[in-house]
Amino acid sequence: MQARKSISVLINILVFVVFIIGALFMYRSMTATPPVAKFGQNGRTASLPLANIETVALEPFALDVSVTGTIEALHTGEITAEVSGKLIELSPAFIVGGIVKRGQVLGRIEADEFQSAIIQAESQLNNAQSTLTQERAQAKVAQAELKRTGRSVSANPLAARLPQVASAEAAVKAAAASLKLAKDKIHKTVITAPFSGEITATGVTLGQFVGTGSSLGKLLSDGEKRIKVSLSEDQITVLRAISSINNQPLLAKISLLNSNSQNVTLGRMQSLSNSIESDSQLYQGYVVADNGADMASLKIGEIVSVELFPEQQRPVLSLPVSAVAQDNKIRILEGGNQRTIASKTIQPAWWGEQRVIISSGLSVGDVVVVTPMSSNTVDGSKVRVVGDPEPKQSTNNKGSDKMEKPEKTNEMKDAQDSKQ
Repeated sequence: MQARKSISVLINILVFVVFIIGALFMYRSMTATPPVAKFGQNGRTASLPLANIETVALEPFALDVSVTGTIEALHTGEITAEVSGKLIELSPAFIVGGIVKRGQVLGRIEADEFQSAIIQAESQLNNAQSTLTQERAQAKVAQAELKRTGRSVSANPLAARLPQVASAEAAVKAAAASLKLAKDKIHKTVITAPFSGEITATGVTLGQFVGTGSSLGKLLSDGEKRIKVSLSEDQITVLRAISSINNQPLLAKISLLNSNSQNVTLGRMQSLSNSIESDSQLYQGYVVADNGADMASLKIGEIVSVELFPEQQRPVLSLPVSAVAQDNKIRILEGGNQRTIASKTIQPAWWGEQRVIISSGLSVGDVVVVTPMSSNTVDGSKVRVVGDPEPKQSTNNKGSDKMEKPEKTNEMKDAQDSKQ
């Protein structure tokens, strides 16, 4: 029994000692100073960001846009009725596909009503002229009487019948205008082609009543032609960049699509829409040939290839895409051998897959960092340019790169003494 009690006491003592040793070990681990690498005057030099650079210079940069286009008539128009009435005549040429000349008669509207209007207008004009003749005769007599009695005509306009003469003269002018209008209307009963071309649509039949302004058909000119082109947002961006960089109108090379012919027609961009067409979601533009004769052989609706370009490509300033940040800022290398950087804002004119054309904010001779830099690299930061020699490590103090053990603190010494 006594032996068993002694063993129990011994075990408790051993557990207590192990607990004390563990506590001391944990305390030492928590309060110990970690090894420190010294970087002094003889130590290692911290590495600098590595940068590729490019010196800005004017360089040729060709931009053009190739699209397909459709031949259209330069002039398209509606054939409309200028007066209302019954359609009593239609020309055999007034059919879809019919070829007509300018001024050719295409149809006639019944003119009886307008002929009656002319007769009435002529009668009104004759009456007005007769009244005017009478008023002038009476005015002549009245004015002679005024002079005989020594009175002034201008001082006595009513007695001189001046207002009556003026009214009669106005009536004659109004009647003459009515007659002219009636004659104009009867001329408009004859429907003619406004220009030479091809009938592409008709919408009336013989004997039909038509109103003033109603559409009778459509006509395409067979003379001058133009090319309608559709352009995407990216193509519009390129064209605008060409215009802003070169400050010149856009020229065009026109050739038949999928043709072995070497014939190329030169032209120019006539107009370019700023809005998107709702159906195609594309921008619309029109190209015309410099020489209309070159387009004569091309048919309406034919597909052609069009290359748009400036008259003369001017040299531009450009940078790699990697050199320009999203906020249009670039980093310029300054300080000579000090290799410090400074930010600068530029204005891009066009973004390509590899290069960005710059319209402003950049000068010839600027040294630009083309390597993307960390956001921690601020103005005034130093960089090492690719090709610069690497900084040499000092070998004077061989022990400087070794980790030094930390000195013992008073608490560590007390813990060690208590352990002993």
